[in-house]
Amino acid sequence: MAFNRSNAIVEARGRIQDQSPTNPHLKDDDLDLASRAALARFSLDRPADLVAEFDGEGDPYYVLETVLSGWKDGFSGIKSIEYPMAVVADEDAPNYLDRDDWRIVEVLSGGSRQLQLYFTALTPISTEKIRVAYRGIHTLNDLDGETTTTMPAVYESAFYHLVASFALQQMAAGMAQKGDPTIGADLVNHPDLVSRLQRNAGFWLEQYAHAVGISLPGMEGTGGAGLAGRTIDWDAAPASGRDFIFHGRRSR
Repeated sequence: MAFNRSNAIVEARGRIQDQSPTNPHLKDDDLDLASRAALARFSLDRPADLVAEFDGEGDPYYVLETVLSGWKDGFSGIKSIEYPMAVVADEDAPNYLDRDDWRIVEVLSGGSRQLQLYFTALTPISTEKIRVAYRGIHTLNDLDGETTTTMPAVYESAFYHLVASFALQQMAAGMAQKGDPTIGADLVNHPDLVSRLQRNAGFWLEQYAHAVGISLPGMEGTGGAGLAGRTIDWDAAPASGRDFIFHGRRSR
């Protein structure tokens, strides 16, 4: 099974039991929204380890978003810098720069804030390469034009658990905001349905936490119930801009 957008949708639908081929509760765009939120959350727990290699330019300043394509302002961080870059085939020993040899500086470029990598003690020359190891946000193949999935395959099921949790939070938030007693004549207790969706979201969040090997406050021994009210800040509105639709308004 490929670890990509299509399978994230299929696997999430299976977990939240939203598999109608003609009239699902959530559209694929809504599940894409859940996948983006899951990528951001997973990246906090297990950041993407990225590496960039680029040529020196005879200049001590380098625009971060240019030389580090996966850099995300406010999230990413540099782990190490090699210069001159070691050639593995030649069995060169890595030449790591001291932390005092570089820094990230903020400058104005065309009136806008820009982050640049500044080498304080040297000027990389054009005949030498620079290697930077840094942390970034993961990508999912076929989502938002990405061509690779950077999450390790061992966490594939865990990621689908997390997408399901966000999708259920999305559904619960939509119902709670609407608060419409006509949302379904066959739904006896609207608040109970919202609570059930929240509990299920908590269950899948706990399954994710166990699979990834992290602990979340309130989840110990709860079977998900302790996480029923746990949410992560994100836009829970349907991506399609429509109302959440439940049984009472669905065609059968």
